[in-house]
Amino acid sequence: YRETRYPMGERLFMKVRINQDKTMSEIEVIVNCPTVDARVRNLLDALRQCAVSLTGMAEDMTVCVPLHTILYIESINRKTFFYDENRVFRCKDSLTALESLLEQYRFLRISKSCIVNIAQVASTYRCDNHRLGLLLRNGERLVAGRVYAAKVRERIQVFGLSLSGTGQMLECPRKERDA
Repeated sequence: YRETRYPMGERLFMKVRINQDKTMSEIEVIVNCPTVDARVRNLLDALRQCAVSLTGMAEDMTVCVPLHTILYIESINRKTFFYDENRVFRCKDSLTALESLLEQYRFLRISKSCIVNIAQVASTYRCDNHRLGLLLRNGERLVAGRVYAAKVRERIQVFGLSLSGTGQMLECPRKERDA
């Protein structure tokens, strides 16, 4: 097996052991902890997200896409699309239906027409008119509207992400995608 220690704060570490056994038919995760705190709940949320997928259409094929790979979901002209690193998928469900379904899996509405996977947010930055910019891990930028910005900030902090990946608030870039 392989063991790695990850820093989790001042004098706190998380030990991860990977035991590869070809005789096992499924993945088993056991979490040993002194107490179930926000860090443990975040870890469990991330594990749950890996076990669920969303069904969409791409190139005339129905495809199941794991939630953890989805960057964001948006509605354009009453049609719903979701995106991973490389592809766009058409979804039959409405944005409202997806919002209630995916809320428990780190997805959050950031505007009237967009839901983002909070786990895919690399950093945030201030924008004009009390909006909040989101830089995704793939480099794409989205903007949380004024109505949604406070809740987005709150949820990002709950999930243990910093409000800026660089430790500073970034200025709103000229080219941004208004979600």
